[in-house]
Formats: sequence, C-alpha cells, structure tokens
Amino acid sequence: MRYTEARNIFDITRGTIQFDAQGFKEIVAKTIGKWIWMLVGILFLGLVVVAYATRNSGTAVAGLSIGELISVELILFLSGLMSGLSGFGFSAVGAGCLLFIQPITETPLLQTLSTCNQFLSLKQLREDMPKSWKAFWEGPGFCILGGVPGAFVGVWMLSHLPAEQLMKIFGSLLVLFLSIRYSSRRARSYAALLAR
Repeated sequence: MRYTEARNIFDITRGTIQFDAQGFKEIVAKTIGKWIWMLVGILFLGLVVVAYATRNSGTAVAGLSIGELISVELILFLSGLMSGLSGFGFSAVGAGCLLFIQPITETPLLQTLSTCNQFLSLKQLREDMPKSWKAFWEGPGFCILGGVPGAFVGVWMLSHLPAEQLMKIFGSLLVLFLSIRYSSRRARSYAALLAR
C-alpha cells in the first residue's frame, strides 16, 4: 500500500481515523483476487502431481485410468482458461485430449464445451456486438458465413473418414497454413527491408 493510500484511510496528522470505504474495497478486492489465483495455481499443481502419481493405475472410469482422466481434466481446464483470456482457442488447446479420447468422441465434446464457454462470455461482449443487420454484414457476417460450410464439411469428414486419415488431413492442413503464414510474413519483412 502506498503512503498516499494509507494517508487516505488513516489521518495521522490529526490523530483521527478516517475510513475510506472505496479505497478499502479496492484493497480487499485486490487481495482476494491474488488469493483466488494462488488457490487456482495450487489446485492446478496438485492435479498435475496426482495425474503423474496415478498415471499407471488400473482403475478405469469411462475407459480411462484415473491419471488419464485427470490429464483430460487439466487439458480442458487450460482450454477454458485460454478461451476465457483470449476469447478463442478452446478447441486448439483441447485437441491435446486426442492422446486419450478417440476423435469421434472428443470432437462433439470439445464443440459442446467451446459453445458453452462462448455463451458465458456473451453477456460481457453484448456491448460490442453489432446492433443492426447492416453492422453485422459490415463486421463479422462474412466470416461467419464462410465458416458455416466448413463446419458441415468437418462434420462429414469426422463421420466418414477413419481416424488415421483425419489426422493426416488435419496435419497437412496445419503445415500448409503455417508455411503460407510464415512465407507471407517473411515476404513482407523482406519487402520492408527493400523499401528502406
């Protein structure tokens, strides 16, 4: 606490105590926020230790050992944290569950959890949402319209292709995207150097 903040709460020069309720609430809120994050960190580390200790246990829940189940929970926790902080990335981080769950089961699970996570943030984002159809089509409308056919193609691929083929297609698309992104970034930086 800074000296000026302390001076607002306790007026030492007059020998009286003046209570600043707003300043006190801010101090309490900061302290509680720090404790909550520390408890989340401790819980996370505890789950990591339990997952490591029980990684080879024979006890099965839904076809997973206790260690695998805790690992899936940790991955989904990190997915929710990522999505809560950035607004996207739930399924990207949650794809780590593929190590434990078959794609035919995992994909609907991740889509459902991601949708629920987005609904939680909907209230906070309501002020930034387009207020009219014109604003919708000038903003996110075409991006959403472009994503809808991709969702149908993805669902069809998931239900008709074997897991090995799916992983090859997904890996190829990922490598293609990253190589295009990397080459375009290098081309822009090279063009900027030539412009100097």
